[in-house]
Amino acid sequence: MPRLRPLGYAVSVLLLALTGCYWTDLTSKQMPASKAYFVFFAPGSASLDQPARTVVADAAAYAKVYPLAPITVTGHGDPSAGPQEAEEMAHRRAQALAKALAADGVDPRRITLSPPIITTDITSSQAARRGDIIVGNMP
Repeated sequence: MPRLRPLGYAVSVLLLALTGCYWTDLTSKQMPASKAYFVFFAPGSASLDQPARTVVADAAAYAKVYPLAPITVTGHGDPSAGPQEAEEMAHRRAQALAKALAADGVDPRRITLSPPIITTDITSSQAARRGDIIVGNMP
Protein backbone atom coordinates (compact mmCIF):
# COMPACT_ATOMS: atom_id res chain seq x y z
CA MET A 1 0.00 0.00 0.00
CA PRO A 2 1.56 3.37 -1.01
CA ARG A 3 2.27 5.91 1.70
CA LEU A 4 1.88 9.66 1.28
CA ARG A 5 5.11 11.44 1.62
CA PRO A 6 5.16 14.19 4.26
CA LEU A 7 5.73 16.94 1.66
CA GLY A 8 2.92 15.66 -0.57
CA TYR A 9 0.59 15.49 2.39
CA ALA A 10 1.46 19.05 3.45
CA VAL A 11 0.89 20.38 -0.08
CA SER A 12 -2.47 18.62 -0.28
CA VAL A 13 -3.61 20.12 3.01
CA LEU A 14 -2.42 23.57 1.95
CA LEU A 15 -4.29 23.39 -1.38
CA LEU A 16 -7.45 22.28 0.37
CA ALA A 17 -7.19 25.20 2.81
CA LEU A 18 -6.61 27.72 0.03
CA THR A 19 -9.56 26.40 -1.96
CA GLY A 20 -11.78 26.85 1.10
CA CYS A 21 -10.57 30.44 1.52
CA TYR A 22 -11.26 31.17 -2.14
CA TRP A 23 -14.84 29.96 -1.95
CA THR A 24 -15.46 31.79 1.31
CA ASP A 25 -14.13 35.01 -0.23
CA LEU A 26 -16.22 34.54 -3.40
CA THR A 27 -19.38 33.90 -1.38
CA SER A 28 -18.79 36.99 0.76
CA LYS A 29 -18.47 39.12 -2.39
CA GLN A 30 -21.72 37.73 -3.72
CA MET A 31 -23.72 38.08 -0.51
CA PRO A 32 -22.87 41.37 1.21
CA ALA A 33 -24.51 42.75 4.25
CA SER A 34 -26.95 45.35 2.94
CA LYS A 35 -25.85 48.88 3.56
CA ALA A 36 -27.85 52.09 3.23
CA TYR A 37 -26.45 55.52 2.39
CA PHE A 38 -28.48 58.71 2.76
CA VAL A 39 -27.72 61.82 0.74
CA PHE A 40 -29.30 65.15 1.67
CA PHE A 41 -30.05 67.80 -0.93
CA ALA A 42 -30.65 71.51 -0.59
CA PRO A 43 -34.33 72.54 -0.75
CA GLY A 44 -35.57 72.51 -4.34
CA SER A 45 -32.29 71.05 -5.64
CA ALA A 46 -31.06 67.83 -7.22
CA SER A 47 -27.41 68.96 -7.23
CA LEU A 48 -24.80 67.14 -5.19
CA ASP A 49 -22.71 69.29 -2.87
CA GLN A 50 -19.36 68.12 -1.44
CA PRO A 51 -20.81 66.23 1.56
CA ALA A 52 -23.25 64.45 -0.79
CA ARG A 53 -20.41 63.53 -3.17
CA THR A 54 -18.50 62.05 -0.24
CA VAL A 55 -21.46 59.83 0.69
CA VAL A 56 -21.84 58.71 -2.93
CA ALA A 57 -18.10 57.93 -3.13
CA ASP A 58 -18.40 55.82 0.04
CA ALA A 59 -21.37 53.93 -1.44
CA ALA A 60 -19.49 53.37 -4.71
CA ALA A 61 -16.44 52.03 -2.84
CA TYR A 62 -18.64 49.59 -0.90
CA ALA A 63 -20.39 48.53 -4.12
CA LYS A 64 -17.05 47.80 -5.77
CA VAL A 65 -16.15 45.39 -2.98
CA TYR A 66 -19.35 43.46 -3.80
CA PRO A 67 -19.52 43.49 -7.61
CA LEU A 68 -22.56 41.20 -7.75
CA ALA A 69 -24.69 43.12 -5.23
CA PRO A 70 -27.63 45.08 -6.65
CA ILE A 71 -27.89 48.80 -6.00
CA THR A 72 -31.22 50.56 -5.49
CA VAL A 73 -31.51 54.33 -5.63
CA THR A 74 -34.56 56.25 -4.43
CA GLY A 75 -35.29 59.97 -4.49
CA HIS A 76 -37.58 61.73 -2.05
CA GLY A 77 -39.66 64.83 -2.67
CA ASP A 78 -41.26 67.51 -0.53
CA PRO A 79 -45.07 67.57 -0.88
CA SER A 80 -45.18 71.30 -0.08
CA ALA A 81 -43.85 71.94 -3.60
CA GLY A 82 -46.95 70.30 -5.08
CA PRO A 83 -47.44 66.65 -6.02
CA GLN A 84 -46.17 66.87 -9.60
CA GLU A 85 -43.15 69.01 -8.73
CA ALA A 86 -42.28 66.80 -5.74
CA GLU A 87 -42.35 63.68 -7.90
CA GLU A 88 -40.19 65.29 -10.58
CA MET A 89 -37.67 66.50 -8.00
CA ALA A 90 -37.51 63.06 -6.37
CA HIS A 91 -36.87 61.49 -9.78
CA ARG A 92 -34.14 64.02 -10.60
CA ARG A 93 -32.46 63.34 -7.25
CA ALA A 94 -32.42 59.60 -7.91
CA GLN A 95 -31.00 60.19 -11.39
CA ALA A 96 -28.28 62.45 -9.97
CA LEU A 97 -27.27 59.74 -7.51
CA ALA A 98 -27.22 57.03 -10.19
CA LYS A 99 -25.13 59.24 -12.47
CA ALA A 100 -22.66 60.01 -9.66
CA LEU A 101 -22.34 56.31 -8.78
CA ALA A 102 -21.58 55.51 -12.42
CA ALA A 103 -19.02 58.33 -12.54
CA ASP A 104 -17.37 56.75 -9.49
CA GLY A 105 -16.95 53.46 -11.37
CA VAL A 106 -20.10 51.49 -10.56
CA ASP A 107 -21.55 49.60 -13.53
CA PRO A 108 -24.82 51.41 -14.38
CA ARG A 109 -26.49 48.07 -15.16
CA ARG A 110 -26.37 47.27 -11.44
CA ILE A 111 -28.34 50.38 -10.50
CA THR A 112 -32.12 50.31 -10.26
CA LEU A 113 -34.16 53.47 -9.75
CA SER A 114 -37.07 52.96 -7.36
CA PRO A 115 -40.26 54.95 -7.82
CA PRO A 116 -40.06 58.43 -6.27
CA ILE A 117 -41.22 58.78 -2.68
CA ILE A 118 -43.23 61.80 -1.70
CA THR A 119 -42.86 62.13 2.04
CA THR A 120 -46.21 63.03 3.61
CA ASP A 121 -45.62 62.43 7.30
CA ILE A 122 -42.34 64.08 8.16
CA THR A 123 -40.79 65.28 11.38
CA SER A 124 -38.08 67.14 9.51
CA SER A 125 -37.96 68.78 6.12
CA GLN A 126 -34.63 66.97 5.59
CA ALA A 127 -36.45 63.66 5.20
CA ALA A 128 -38.30 65.06 2.19
CA ARG A 129 -35.15 66.18 0.41
CA ARG A 130 -32.96 63.16 0.50
CA GLY A 131 -31.89 60.32 -1.71
CA ASP A 132 -31.24 56.74 -0.61
CA ILE A 133 -28.62 54.36 -1.96
CA ILE A 134 -28.99 50.73 -0.91
CA VAL A 135 -26.17 48.32 -1.77
CA GLY A 136 -27.34 44.70 -1.48
CA ASN A 137 -30.80 43.35 -0.86
CA MET A 138 -32.60 44.82 2.11
CA PRO A 139 -34.31 42.22 4.31
